[in-house]
Amino acid sequence: MSSFVTKLEYKVEWLGKTLLRIGRFEPSSKLCNVCGYHNSNLTLDVREWECPDCKTKYDRDINAAINLKKFSLQDQNLIVI
Repeated sequence: MSSFVTKLEYKVEWLGKTLLRIGRFEPSSKLCNVCGYHNSNLTLDVREWECPDCKTKYDRDINAAINLKKFSLQDQNLIVI
């Protein structure tokens, strides 16, 4: 993985782009991207879930992708949540 990241960093710099990173243990799939509810009981076999607070229905992977984007932009101070 380290070699992949090194190559990716090289390509990003070469193309004049920005590589955004987040922490390894961010709760990306367990966190509601609308209200911020943390679903700590979510197991890996559950692919879809509904937030008990705001009633938003999620595909686990799509929710995680939205949260990953938010985490990376927030760490760069590019958006305020």
